[in-house]
Amino acid sequence: MSTRLLSTTTKCIRSSGRFLSISSSSSSAKPQRGLIKQILINTKNNLLSQKISRRQITDYSAKDSRINSRNLKTKPDGSKMDGAAVTAAALKSQGVEYMFGVVGFPVIEVGMAAQAHGIRFVACRNEQAAAYAAQAMGYLTGKPVALLVVSGPGILHAIGGLANATVNCWPVICIGGTADVGLETRGAFQEWSQQESVKTACKHVSRPTSLHTIPAHIEKAVRAAMYGRPGAVYVDLPGNLVLTQTEEEITFPAQVPLPAPVSIPPIAQIEKAVDTLKAAKNPLVIVGKGAAWSERGATQVQQFLTKSKLPWLATPGGKGVASDLHPRFIGQARSLALREADTVFLIGARFNWILHFGLPPRFRKNVKVVQIDLCPEEFHQNVLTEVPLLGDIGETLAELTPRLGEWQYDEQSEWFKKLRANAEKNRDAVEKLVQDHSTPLNYYAAYHPIRDFLAKHDVIVVNEGANTMDIGRTMMPSTLPKRRLDAGTFGTMGVGQGYALAAALWARDNSPNTKVLVVQGDSAFGFSAMELETIARYKLPVVTVIINNSGIYRGLLPEDDQQVDGDRTLNLPVLSLTAECRYEEMVKAFGGAGRVVRSVPEIKEALEWAYQKTDGPTVINALISTDSERKPQADHWLTRSKM
Repeated sequence: MSTRLLSTTTKCIRSSGRFLSISSSSSSAKPQRGLIKQILINTKNNLLSQKISRRQITDYSAKDSRINSRNLKTKPDGSKMDGAAVTAAALKSQGVEYMFGVVGFPVIEVGMAAQAHGIRFVACRNEQAAAYAAQAMGYLTGKPVALLVVSGPGILHAIGGLANATVNCWPVICIGGTADVGLETRGAFQEWSQQESVKTACKHVSRPTSLHTIPAHIEKAVRAAMYGRPGAVYVDLPGNLVLTQTEEEITFPAQVPLPAPVSIPPIAQIEKAVDTLKAAKNPLVIVGKGAAWSERGATQVQQFLTKSKLPWLATPGGKGVASDLHPRFIGQARSLALREADTVFLIGARFNWILHFGLPPRFRKNVKVVQIDLCPEEFHQNVLTEVPLLGDIGETLAELTPRLGEWQYDEQSEWFKKLRANAEKNRDAVEKLVQDHSTPLNYYAAYHPIRDFLAKHDVIVVNEGANTMDIGRTMMPSTLPKRRLDAGTFGTMGVGQGYALAAALWARDNSPNTKVLVVQGDSAFGFSAMELETIARYKLPVVTVIINNSGIYRGLLPEDDQQVDGDRTLNLPVLSLTAECRYEEMVKAFGGAGRVVRSVPEIKEALEWAYQKTDGPTVINALISTDSERKPQADHWLTRSKM
């Protein structure tokens, strides 16, 4: 640092969108030992004194009787409430327990107020990852969870996460700071048309115009996020409102009742569904993630499957609603089951790309569809719904299952025999790959010790990547609801570490013996790798296994990478990443632990070793063959348009 810079009497330092004036009396011509440290100390003290003189965070905790009475005034010492305190109190009054985000101007005070009100605040490294974490926590808890982001670029970064939540049907309440109202259209700091930008990604968007209206906006946002089909909502919070103060009484609406109100279809429709299922020769039940969200969904699905003895499979989001080890689970015969079923019972599943739109050649042309959904617009999507059942999944099945009477599907039918034979054939083909432990490993062999580990422990699995995720659905059986999180309906890459952050916090606070394991490809890891620092900062025991093939789908060996001559932007394959990149070294910089492994015994030993660490993240970097592929498939995974 130059002596001229040190002798400057006033410096302008930007921190999280604010400019702070720092005075220095130094006129020395040369740097003094400890001067920079003293400047930083003075800066911190200056910050604190400015905050104290400008405003105070009002501490209205849940223990305060005024929260229960739904009326808040000033603090007992006479100090005023401000917008930050009102926002935090409104969130707390609606049952919000967690807030994820990235703070800066103009929402720093909102984050501080949230903590003062007993809301756990988790500071992430990127708004998109924070959005992933918030929505995963909303899904796991069934409660509203807040996402706090700054104006302009902050909310734009979050939109990808908000869209993922809405498409995936997971709830999240985003609070976004925005420019002061009086400066709009004048080129304000980070000014952007935020409400317009988020509308396509959210169920509901609003902006309070005064402190008194903040609680009503928060209540409506929570209700919109949690009722009907869950999704993302957004509340726009102008910067000037955050610091506006009042001595007037603030009234808070009643807490939104959860779980949401439920309904069931007309009994005549339920009886028609029973008759349709009984008449089917080649029936198939498909369980989707909607069944996991329903309060009694998982329990009632299990009872229905046990009583009906129908063959069934699950969509990726529906895995674990009933165990993959269920005797009538035929997921290994998925293609055959879809193609030849004459009647399909969709339970919280949708005819979208995941189920090939329900159309030929992946389904019969005249397939009959029975469907339970809480969204009427989902019926007759791509295919006519023979029996639409509009209502809550758990409550609807509770009415439907007893009406089966003594009827059960014949497990000795030709249809069941065909499904089981096909499932066994595919299982045997996979096991041949699993047992091939030659190095470099193939995907299936790398999963072998992971599958064995999961069989012995209660684990929330976060699975992400292309082949890594597709193969993981088969190689990592799901036996409990909400124990698997993956790219979901939106097929989003980058969710891994954000989901893991939420899962680890959920396990810490609700199920301490539940472990969190992330299995992701090296490409997927790169999208949110810096959230390892967040996980380390909060001392959460997350284990990440990177299935590293040095590329997207496939990469290059180190020696082949070194042979790439000339301009690498022209000659390096577009799918290539750094050959055998040592990602495990990255986590060590954050105080975590890491290992590189290349064989099945090494992966097995590393998993047991990794979970000995209980105060931070561990990365196991599993180097596999650069050209390993999925087992050959009869049909392409994605149905494309022929236009």
